[in-house]
Amino acid sequence: MSALCGIVQKRGSEHPELLPQQDEVVLHLRLGDTVHNSSSTWAGEAGGKHHYDFGKKHYEDVIGKLQKLPEASRNLTVVGWTHHGGGLESDLYRALVADFFEQRGYRVTRRFEHLPDEDFIYLSHAAYFVVGGGGYSRRAAECVKRLGGTNVVSWEGHEDKAFSAGLKHRRLSERRADGRLG
Repeated sequence: MSALCGIVQKRGSEHPELLPQQDEVVLHLRLGDTVHNSSSTWAGEAGGKHHYDFGKKHYEDVIGKLQKLPEASRNLTVVGWTHHGGGLESDLYRALVADFFEQRGYRVTRRFEHLPDEDFIYLSHAAYFVVGGGGYSRRAAECVKRLGGTNVVSWEGHEDKAFSAGLKHRRLSERRADGRLG
């Protein structure tokens, strides 16, 4: 993982246009072949294939954690690409998630259909990251941690210790030349 995160960090420092804003929460969705019945998944019935997608209850819990973030962190970018297929179900699911956050006062940006490598760099440099289902998202969460960001919800489903330790010590004012948060 250290080699992967090192490459991602280098790429981010060489291409700052690929990085999220410093006051931004980045949320990843695993879309495509794992999303089969987005309405029932959203309602809290059986999760998607291998539980890669989450229902409304999960995102209500995420909102509770996000409410502890600085006010400037009301900017949220939803990242998800349907390169695994999924068509209309994936489109509906990501709309449900994005609309959910908008209805709760978040300024939502939809970042869809970017190349996976560019998305990985973007996700990994998030100041605050909401992990999605699958190994891709978990690996991005590991890079977030290594690059100085905070995982709002870890891939094991528990709060990141840095999140619990207190957000008042976070410095979002600058991104260092090496791509890490100040």
